[in-house]
Amino acid sequence: MRKGIVMEKHRRYTIVMTDNGLFFKTKPLGDTASIGTEVSVEMLERKGRYLFSFYPGQTVKNAFRFIAMAFFLLLFAFPLYVISSNKRTYAYVNIDINPSVELEIDEQMHVRSIKPLNDDANVLMDQLSNYKNEPLDRTVSRIMVKTEQSGLMTHGKKVIVGVSYVKSCKVPVLNKLEQYFRGQHGDWKIVSFRVPEEIRRTAKQQDRAMNEVMAKKFEEGSTKVRKEIEKLKPNEQAIIHSFYQ
Repeated sequence: MRKGIVMEKHRRYTIVMTDNGLFFKTKPLGDTASIGTEVSVEMLERKGRYLFSFYPGQTVKNAFRFIAMAFFLLLFAFPLYVISSNKRTYAYVNIDINPSVELEIDEQMHVRSIKPLNDDANVLMDQLSNYKNEPLDRTVSRIMVKTEQSGLMTHGKKVIVGVSYVKSCKVPVLNKLEQYFRGQHGDWKIVSFRVPEEIRRTAKQQDRAMNEVMAKKFEEGSTKVRKEIEKLKPNEQAIIHSFYQ
């Protein structure tokens, strides 16, 4: 399977352009995707490597067809591909106060979705609206305020933040959140750490908060987890312990 942008649709096949600018024939997509959208498809087998490569005997018609599609790429398809790439999931942010939620964010630190992870989080979600594409710091601030107003806090003004990156870490989400808390919520105590990808996968399989799984693995002596938690101060480690015992 490969990802690409739909360029042409025909009854027996579809032409797709991959992110490196190559064109391939795929199985027909029917009405499942429109021209200009990104899809994951299975390439059709063919003797040559590329759909459009110039060779002796190739018709002028095909040459002009290639030029036209390249022009379409420059004016329309490539900008769309860049935009869609920036909107892909960049990291998952687990916020634990007592309500426990997981925020999915893009590389611009805008919220794509929020997943409630316990019953109190379901209550909280009923009070949150219009959070999609909202800046992460603003959404986290709203979660904190709503939690306090609803009387859902059981640990006082303390919040645990775990961040698991999907892509390579280019944007320091933890640093930006910590700076924001110091400036806007100085009366709150924030404990933040990075969550290894394997912990996030385990949490997803168990349908649990990745911060909770992280704390449990630390208590069990996991080497990879210990490297992250031991970066924290002793009082911060104590807060984590009290949250999940």
